[in-house]
Parts: sequence; structure tokens; C-alpha cells
Amino acid sequence: MLKVFRFFLVILMFLVLFHGPASGENAGPGTQTAASPGDTAQGGSHALTEIVVTATKTATPEKYSPFTTYSVDRQDIESQPDYFRENFGQLIQSLPGVYVGQATYKTAPWVNLRGTGDFSARTCLLVDGVPVGSSQMLTNSINNNDIERVDVVMGPSSALYGANASGGVVNIITRQGVKGMEATVSYGYGSNNTNRPHASIGNVVSKGDNRFHYYFSYSGDYSDGYKNTPIASTLDIYSKGPGFLTTATAEDADYSSTYFAGKVGWVGGTGANLTVAYNYANLNVNGGQPNLIPVDSGKQGVGSLRLQVPIKDIMKVTFTLGQQYWDRPAKTNYGISKTTSGLVYNYNRRYSQESKVTRLPVELQSDFNLGKNNILTAGAFYSKEKISSDRNNWVTGAGISESDYKTDQTAFYLQDQTFFFDKRLSIIAGIRYDSWKYYDIYDSASTQQHPEDFSNNTFTYRGGVKYQINNELAIRSSAGTAFYPGLATWYFQNINTGSTRREPNPNLKPEKTWMVDLGLEGKYDSTGTSFSVTPYYGRITDMVSGRYDPHPTLPGVQIIRYSNVGEAEIYGVETQASQRITDHLSAFANLTLNHSYITEDPSNKGNQVTHAPNYTGSIGIKYADPKLFSGTLTFRASDSMFYDSENTRLPYYHMDPYQTLDGKVWRDWKLTDRLTLRTALTVENIFDKEFSPEFIYANPGRTIQGVAGLNYSF
Repeated sequence: MLKVFRFFLVILMFLVLFHGPASGENAGPGTQTAASPGDTAQGGSHALTEIVVTATKTATPEKYSPFTTYSVDRQDIESQPDYFRENFGQLIQSLPGVYVGQATYKTAPWVNLRGTGDFSARTCLLVDGVPVGSSQMLTNSINNNDIERVDVVMGPSSALYGANASGGVVNIITRQGVKGMEATVSYGYGSNNTNRPHASIGNVVSKGDNRFHYYFSYSGDYSDGYKNTPIASTLDIYSKGPGFLTTATAEDADYSSTYFAGKVGWVGGTGANLTVAYNYANLNVNGGQPNLIPVDSGKQGVGSLRLQVPIKDIMKVTFTLGQQYWDRPAKTNYGISKTTSGLVYNYNRRYSQESKVTRLPVELQSDFNLGKNNILTAGAFYSKEKISSDRNNWVTGAGISESDYKTDQTAFYLQDQTFFFDKRLSIIAGIRYDSWKYYDIYDSASTQQHPEDFSNNTFTYRGGVKYQINNELAIRSSAGTAFYPGLATWYFQNINTGSTRREPNPNLKPEKTWMVDLGLEGKYDSTGTSFSVTPYYGRITDMVSGRYDPHPTLPGVQIIRYSNVGEAEIYGVETQASQRITDHLSAFANLTLNHSYITEDPSNKGNQVTHAPNYTGSIGIKYADPKLFSGTLTFRASDSMFYDSENTRLPYYHMDPYQTLDGKVWRDWKLTDRLTLRTALTVENIFDKEFSPEFIYANPGRTIQGVAGLNYSF
């Protein structure tokens, strides 16, 4: 670790101190301007107005926000490699304080912020500012082609967006039509016989004082020839989790994902605007065994309607309505088992199962202008969610198990932002009350099939201050709290059949997190230099962790149990820098040093928090010359980490440190005044390093993809 630290430190010092020519632009990820999902760009450029809605819930210029925020915009997205996993996690994995793990092709990325760890349970995910709640795999409804920007707000943010925001918030902002946008048709082909067609169209139409914007797209992601969970990998950990051998990939697997996206909107002359958006996906995953289909034509979608109405200069009212849905059918066989004489393959049909989620969030927010230097925000949030699942005998159709439950969430929040000294000093303070209730519970597999309804509530806080020392330097500090209620099934679900079983814990307490940070940031436009340094400190109390224990009498069966494991201490520092070197060449680097360890627990005290490496970082360069070619080269590194709170040192439960190098080159060829041909080549994991990026799901090694597309400008 010391060698890695020294390496990153030297690079960071070089980038901060090196001053290049006075023209060009910064290209480091996380330095881009953020914007409201409701704003439409003016003129013929693709630039967005300078506001950060995610960080403050109000239209606050980025330079006035006291919260640590990193962004990856459309320009960054198009400069990044075309990764073998087509999801938003790949787009933000090189940001400071961000760790991203990848699981099977049917699941969403596991995004962990500031060492809070544990899959994505302590990260709040939003789509166009609307939380997706406990159903984080709803983000799989969105193809990367349809993402305009991803904002990452660091630090506990439940006072802004409610549950799960222990480490921070990730806001996926979908694309909309802007002036000068193109009609695009492209096709990508790569390793594992991966095919990725895409077509989109978008623009802005003005009529008098009214503007109308639209964006529609289709994307496909189809592949075969890969191994999702290789048998060799599952045998490595057989003594700890024999249940995983059942679904190991015995032969080449395949998947097909089809995406449709649309967003239309209106902006009036008075500033009122209305936007309607929807992203839909149809997913299929073959598990690499006959009669093993983890996703059998799954359908899911995420939609929103947002109406903003200003009332003179006094206030602005925002009404948001969301619609989120998924339906995941699946089929299983008896799978693979291990006996004294070797492996046994039983591909006979066993179960058919299906899970469904419907979620309807609604929010009403009012921003009051109390003079030129004060904005008071008041709002209310409500969501209704229904989750159901069933399992049947695939051959006879006889029912085996069924579960249903509903969740209501209600919240009220208040936030005040005040400016002083000609806006050089900004102060924000907010408070939020959340309550949630699980009710109408039915679980046929549980000992108590109709558990009692249960509910809980909490207050959370967040505040921050930022002072602009001069035009280049600023200091900021923030503090906040968060809560994570856990999944309802952890409280009541008792499954005593199958290879993976569960035991309930009705006494499980919601997690609580608090954290404080202090940051220094600088931006020198004349030299193309920017940097930031942000130390942070926090604690998680009543921390929840899952254990995967082998059944005491049944070989090949594991039992999942969730419990509160005490308290964890978290502290670290995020550093980043970007530097323009020449008119065409720029560089960036970041390094996060983190300490996340359990401090109070009878059996796990002193252990590392799951999915929380001691360091992560990246270094990259970008060369952009439209007349020649453009390219990026990014090196990423991560320290070792654990999958469980017991810090089990088995393969894929303990993941070794890894380093990987990714590259992309592209060129735009002007065919006519309106028609452009774009060609691109991506090589991921250039040196074909073998490493375990997450649990038993092996990295596919080096992957290559080429893309060719035509852009037609209106």
C-alpha cells in the first residue's frame, strides 16, 4: 500500500504544481459543471447551465454549494471506454471516494461511497432526482446511451433524500433534447460476441416564448460466449458457500437487453416548465446451464413527471410524480452438486419464480425567496411500494412459496440557504422527518405467514458552509446524518427450503450514520489547473450485516442471517487534481485513503467493513485533436477488501488488490456539413489482469469493442 500511496502522491503533486498554456479546457472527471434535469441548453452548444440540484435540492450555482459533489457529464461519458458491463457504475468508478462492484448481468452495480461499504445499501440512488428506494436494480432500466450526467454527492444525505444515503447520493440524470442535437445511428461489436446497436433523435423547437424539447432512443446489448460464475471459482469457496456451486456456469452463457427511452418537455416564457420521461428495459439472462434462466424476459421501467411553476419573484413550486416498475420471472434446475465421486450435473427443471415491484413516489417542494440572499425550501414526500414474489414447481405448476408486502414512506423536510459578503459565504442547514411502515405482509414460507405490521421513524440533519477565499480558492465543510432501515424481508422472512435459506430477525434496528468533512478546492482557469482535498470522519451505529453460514446438517445448503453488528468508525481523505498540459493534452488523478473498521462488536471488533478498501484511485490522460484523433488512457487501482463482516479469508470472500488499465481512441470524420461518421475502439483491462472485482463473479479479462456510427445534425 505504501508504494501505491507514494505513486499517487507524486502524480497529484505534479498535476497541482504544473502550469500549462492558457488555452484549452479541463478534462478530469468530477470537474464538470452540473445542471438541473429540467433545464434546456441555449444556442447551438451542448453546454448546461451552472446549477447543482442534487447537492442542495435548490437551483444553486455549483460554486456556492458547501457539499462535496463530483459529476460525470455527457462529454466525459463519450470519452470513457465502452465497458463490458453497460451500467452507470462503470461511468463513476474513477471518481474520488467511489467504489463500484459488479455482480451478475441481471443486477445493478454496487456503489459504495466514502467507505460505508455493504453493496449499495448505504448509497441512495436517484433517477432524475427521484429515489428508487429499496429496489436499486431499477437502475438497470437505463442504458448508458441515455444518461446525460451522473452526480455523486458525498456524505450522509438523508436530510435531502431519505433512506439509504449513509455514504451519499448518486443521481442519474437522463438525456433530453437540446438545440443542435443529432440523430444518431451506431453499432458496436466486441468480445464475447457482444452486439450493441443504438439509434436516437432529439432537438429543441421554439415557438414564440415557448420551447419544446424531445429525445427518443433505442439501445441493444446482446452477448453470448461469456462465463458468469465459473465452476472453478465456486469450487474455490465451496467450504464456505456450497450453495453457489448449484448455479455455476457450465457452458457459455448469454444475455439480451433491449432499452427504450423518451423524454419530452416544455419551457414557457415565464420560467414554468414541464418534463415527462420514461426509460424501459426488457432483460433476458441465460445462466450457462440447460433450464437455468436467471431472468426470463424481465420487464422494468422508471418514469417521472416534473412540473415547476415560479410565482413572480417570491417562490417556485415543484411537483414531481414517479412511476417505477419491474417484473423478473426466472427458472431454475437442480444444478451442480459435489459428491465424493466428483461433480454431479442435474439439469432437470425445478422451480419457476417471479418477483414484482411497483413503486409510486410523489413530492411537492416550494422554494421561497426571502430576499436576495436567502432561500427557504419546504417539501413533503410520499411513496407507496408493493413487492411480491412467488415460487412454483416448474413441472407441475404447484405453488411452493409466495410473499407479499407493502411499504409506505412519508417525509417532511425544511432547508434554509443564506448568503453573506456578496455571496462569498454560503450557509445551508436542513432537517427532515421520515417515517415508514411495512404492512399487509404475507409470506407462505415463513413460520408466521402473516407477521404483524411494523413501522419506524427518524429525524436526520445536514448542514454546510462554504467560503470563497478569492476567485480561485474556496474552503467548505459539511456535516450530516443518515439512516438505513434495511430490507423488510430481513425482519420477517423465514425460508426453510431450497439451497439458500433465510432466518428472520424481527429485532433488527435501523442503521444510523453521521459524518463531517472539511475541504479545500482550487480552480485556476488561466493555467487549466483544478484540485480538491477533502478529509472526512464518521461513524455507523447499529450496523447491519449479513452472514452466509453452511447448514449444520445439510451439505450444499447455506443459511442467510442479518443482525446488528455494533459500530464502525470511518475516516479518510479524498484528493483529486486535473491539469491541462497542452491545447490537446490533459491529465487527471485522484486518490482516496480510507479507514473503515468495526469498533464495537463481540465477534467482529477490529474487522474491516465489507466492500470498503483502504485505498482506491485512478490516473488518466486525455488527448483531443479533432483533426487527428482523440483518446483516453485510465489506470485504476484498489486495495483488498472483504465480502463479510467476519473477514473470511477464502477466495472471493477476501478480494486481493488489483490494478487495471483501460483505453479508448476515436475519430470523427466529417462527411458533409450535417453528416459525421464516428469510429471508436475500446480495450478494457489492456494487460489482461486476473482479479476478483466482486465476490465469486470473475472478471472476464481483456475485452475489446469497436463502434461505428453516423450523426446527422439538424
